[in-house]
Amino acid sequence: MTGVKSKIRQNRLNHIVGIAIVVAFLLPHSNALLQAINPLLCIALAYYSKRRTENAKFLVILPISFSLLINLTGIQMKAFFSVVSILMYFSLFPIVGRVKIHNAYLYVCLFFILLSQVIYAIEIPFLVNFFDTMYPISEDTVTGAAFRYTATHVTMDTIYNFRLGGLYHNPNICSEFLTLLLAFYLVQQENFKKKVTWIFPAIAFFAILFTGSRTGFIVAFVLIMSILYVKKEINNTNIVIAVISAFLYLFVGAEGSLRGLDFEGGMNSSVNLKWETFTHYLITEQSAIRYLFGYADMGLFDVKNSYIMGAFDSDYGYLVFCYGFIGFAGILSFCYLIMQKMEKSVRLYFFVLLWMVSNSIFMSYRASFAFMLLLSILYSNTYSVHNATLERK
Repeated sequence: MTGVKSKIRQNRLNHIVGIAIVVAFLLPHSNALLQAINPLLCIALAYYSKRRTENAKFLVILPISFSLLINLTGIQMKAFFSVVSILMYFSLFPIVGRVKIHNAYLYVCLFFILLSQVIYAIEIPFLVNFFDTMYPISEDTVTGAAFRYTATHVTMDTIYNFRLGGLYHNPNICSEFLTLLLAFYLVQQENFKKKVTWIFPAIAFFAILFTGSRTGFIVAFVLIMSILYVKKEINNTNIVIAVISAFLYLFVGAEGSLRGLDFEGGMNSSVNLKWETFTHYLITEQSAIRYLFGYADMGLFDVKNSYIMGAFDSDYGYLVFCYGFIGFAGILSFCYLIMQKMEKSVRLYFFVLLWMVSNSIFMSYRASFAFMLLLSILYSNTYSVHNATLERK
């Protein structure tokens, strides 16, 4: 009976995690109170799961807690909630134990995101109103409003910037979640020889291309090709696909006709500009304590600094501003130590951290929960017997 109860409990946990993923990706943000659902889900998952303890998390918990403590008197409520949430995700890491996510939950997320992209592209009024109501443009996605093209508005002059952000509005945010969703899917698959296994990656990859995100294109391409290499699935068909993709980059990207493949433009207008903003902050900041532990409120950056971009628009910038170099180093050290305890075959998923350069992972209430859940699944599902043996010694 114990074995039967254990299987029932495990199957129930698998479904709870699947629901948590749907919530992480598709939770409406029309009401600020809905943002509390992610931390509550985190607590429920941690309580229900049998998990290992991981001491590396204290590298993050201690400096961020100190940052919150020294800034407690002037911090805004939204920022306070954000800091408490990130502390909770790390404190409860790993959020879940060993799980098997049912593909149905991942397909629900993928098709809903893709549907929202299509609806905004062809502009179906009542459905556009539905998405605008449930997923209004917020201060986190306001920059994406400029990219709301419809199929009837696209010309040869505007196709370079034809970008579909869907329910996220901001195309970069949409691409980030699509690559995270792709990672959730790939890590769960065991048999890549079946053609049906590649339906999800194919749809996700094209949805990412529709966002026009260069980072998304790189992350998705590397994840898929790395999986093929690790699983020893490199064959003539896969080589042809890789060659075609490389051709698209060299030809279409070089011509500059599609933004998602214009990597040279990305370095000049995006990466370099964000780096200039970051270095300008470092030069102008006067307080040593802020260098070390930050302000704990990324909203203060817009008040203190209105130069260049008016925002860091990158995780590394906001992490240093909010938690200082001590907190930033703690997060990087945590990721490195966790990666070392995983099997080598899954370390490639850390490539999604490339989003720290062009967008936000840890500083986004939605993305931080999704990434920490992904990291927990990778950690719990692949923690090898070799590591456990080393710990006992």
